[in-house]
Amino acid sequence: MKRFFCLLLASCILAAFSGCGRKVTFSTEDWENMEITVAGYRLFNDDPLNYEFAAGAEKFTEDYGTKVGFMVGGGDGMGEDLIAGIVAGNPWDVQYCFGISVFPLTFTENLYTPVTEYIDYKNNEMIDEITVEGTRWKGEYYGVSSLPMQEVWYLAYNETWMRELGIKTPHEYYAEGNWTMDAYKTINAEAFKYNIKSSSATGRPHISEMFQSEWNMDTGEVTVTYDSPENVEWLSYWAELLTDKRYAIEGSGKVMHREVIMKDGVMPNLMKGELESETKDVIRYIHYPNPDGELGVYLTDSHFLFPLGVPEEKMPCAFMLACYMTDMKSKMVTEELYKPNMTEEDFGLWEENLKHAYYLPRNFMSQKDVWSFRGAFKKDISAGKAVATHIAENIEMLKTRAEEFNDEYAD
Repeated sequence: MKRFFCLLLASCILAAFSGCGRKVTFSTEDWENMEITVAGYRLFNDDPLNYEFAAGAEKFTEDYGTKVGFMVGGGDGMGEDLIAGIVAGNPWDVQYCFGISVFPLTFTENLYTPVTEYIDYKNNEMIDEITVEGTRWKGEYYGVSSLPMQEVWYLAYNETWMRELGIKTPHEYYAEGNWTMDAYKTINAEAFKYNIKSSSATGRPHISEMFQSEWNMDTGEVTVTYDSPENVEWLSYWAELLTDKRYAIEGSGKVMHREVIMKDGVMPNLMKGELESETKDVIRYIHYPNPDGELGVYLTDSHFLFPLGVPEEKMPCAFMLACYMTDMKSKMVTEELYKPNMTEEDFGLWEENLKHAYYLPRNFMSQKDVWSFRGAFKKDISAGKAVATHIAENIEMLKTRAEEFNDEYAD
C-alpha cells in the first residue's frame, strides 16, 4: 500500500511540475533513503517555537522514506559556516533564513540556488504566492514559505482589564471603522492615567523602515525615500509615542498577567508566549493599526532557501521537503494554536488580514549597518532631536549606501 501511495504521489508531483510548461521532471522514488540536512538558527526538532517544521519533516519521511537531519548553522542565512560549506562544495541542503536585515543580500551574494522552475501556485497547494513573492529577486525565486508560518506583526491585549478600567478596546474602535494609529495612542494615554504600560518592540523594522525605500524588482535598484512625507508622518508618530509623557509603550511582561495592557510582536510566537499559563481574563488579538486604518499585516522575511552547490539530484527533494515543513507549520499553528485560542471574530479578522498582507521594503545595507541605523532614530529622538533633524543627519548616509548597493548589484 505504501509503495502504491508513493507512486501515486510521484505521478501527481510530476504532473504538477511538467503540466504547466515547467522543465522540471523527477521521480519521487529517488527520494527513498536520500539524506537531506536542514540548518537553522535553532535545532528545529528540539525547539518549542519551531517544532512544527520537524513535524513536517516527519510527514515527508513517512511519505517518501527520505532521511531528514537537523542542525544549527548558517546564522540568519549568511553565516560563515554556510559560506565555508559553499566554497568547499559541500553545503547542507536547506537553510532557514529569517530577518529582513539579510534580504536581498542572500540573493545578490550568490549564496543560494534559484528555484523558479519549481514554483507552481496552481498545482502546489503547500506554497502561497504572497510569501513566496518575498523571495523574488530580479526575475528569479529563491525560497519556500507559507502563511501563516511567516513572522506576522500582530497585537495582543487584555480585554477584561480594559473593560474594568473603562478603556475602549481595539476591537471596539475597529467596529466603528476607527482602528487607527490615533486610536492606539488614545488607548495608551488612557492606560497610563492608571500608571499602566504597553509593551512595544520599538526597535523593530516598523519603526524606521516602513517608508525608507522603494525598489525596482526588475532591475534591483533601490531609491531612498526616507525624507518622504509618508516617512516624516510615520517617524513623527513614533517620536511622540517614545517621548511624550502621556504614553508608556516600553513596558515589559504579559498581557495575560496584567503586567502590560497591550503587547505587539510576531505571530505565532506572540501568542505562544502569552499562553504559557492560565488566566481567567479574555485575551484578544488584532492587527497592528496601519497608517490609513485599513486592514493588512506586514510580514518579515522567513524562508527556506537552498545553498549554492546542493547536488542537482537533491534539489527537487529538498524543495518539496521545505514545502512540507512550511505547510505543516501553517496547519498546526492554525488548528492547534489560533483557532482554539482566538475568538471566532479574532480568527476571522486574522484570516482577512492575511489577504492584505505585505512585506516591508528590503534592505540595502549590511546587517550591522541596519541594526545600527534602527537604533539611531530612537537615540536621536530620546536626545531631543526633531524628526526633521534626524532625517537631515541620516539621509545622505542612506543615499550613499543605496548608491553603493546599486553600483554593485543593480542592473
